Amino acid sequence: MTRCDDLKKEFQCSNFVFDHDSPKLFVLTECGPRILYPLWSGLWLVWHIVWFSLDPYNAYKNGGDGDPYYFIYLTNWGYVLLGFYNLVDFIVTLYVHVKRSDIIHLSTKSDKEDQMPWYIKVLWILFELNNSISVLITIAFYGLLTPSGDPTSIEKHAVNSVYVLLNFFVCAKPVRLLHVIYPLVIGIIYIIFSVIYQVGGDGAAIYPVLDWDQAGTTIIYVVVLTCIGVPVVHMAFFAMYQLRIFIHDKCCTKRSGEQGYNEQTAISTGERGVTSYM
Repeated sequence: MTRCDDLKKEFQCSNFVFDHDSPKLFVLTECGPRILYPLWSGLWLVWHIVWFSLDPYNAYKNGGDGDPYYFIYLTNWGYVLLGFYNLVDFIVTLYVHVKRSDIIHLSTKSDKEDQMPWYIKVLWILFELNNSISVLITIAFYGLLTPSGDPTSIEKHAVNSVYVLLNFFVCAKPVRLLHVIYPLVIGIIYIIFSVIYQVGGDGAAIYPVLDWDQAGTTIIYVVVLTCIGVPVVHMAFFAMYQLRIFIHDKCCTKRSGEQGYNEQTAISTGERGVTSYM
C-alpha cells in the first residue's frame, strides 16, 4: 500500500467516528516501559491541579469577591478543557493498566468485542480537541493580543501548548484528519457565544478581535482563526503524528530486546502496534 493510498483511507466516512483496532495506543507511550505513561500523565495532573488551585486563590485573596467573568474567555475554556483532558487521561490510563490489562496485551480489537470501550473514545475526542484548541489559543494570544508576563498568563497561554506538544510526542495516541470537525464545532460554539454575550450584555466585546460592533473586521479574524487556523493546526498535528510513527519505526523498534512490527501490515489491517511492553 502506497502513502497515497494511506492518505485516501483517512477520508473514509468511518474516520469521523472514534473507533480503532488498537486501543492500547491510547494508554501507552510511543516506546518505552509500560509504566512510563501512567507516571507521565500523573505528574502532569499534579502540575495542573496546582495551577487550577491558584485561580480561586487569586480571585478571592485580599478580600476579593471572585471572578464573575472567568468563563467568558476562550483562554479559560481551553485551560479547563486541557485540565479535564489530563484528568480523564490519567484515570483511563490507570484504569486500563490495573483493571483492563487485556486491552494492552491483546493485539487487535477483534480479540475481544469491547476492546474499544466508551471511556477510551471519550479520551480520544478530548485529545483531538485539546491539541488544536490549546495551540490556537497560544497563536491567537501572542499574535493578536497584548501578552502579559504574569505567571498565570504564561501558564495558560504558553505552557499549555508546551504540555500539548510534549505529551503528543510521548504518547502513542493516533490522529485522524476528519476529526478536525470537532475543534471546528467548539470554535463555532464560542463565536456564537461571543455574539450572544455582547448583544445580550452591556455591549462590551470579550476580546478586541471579537468586537461585533466592528463586524467586518471581526468576521475576517473569525474566518482566519476558525475556518483556516483550526484545519491548518489539525493538519500540522497529523503531520507530526506521521513523523512520530517514522521516528518510532527507525529508532524504538530496533532497540535490543524489544519486538518490532511491520507498519505497512499494521496500516493495511487498521492497526498500528507499539513496541513490546513488559
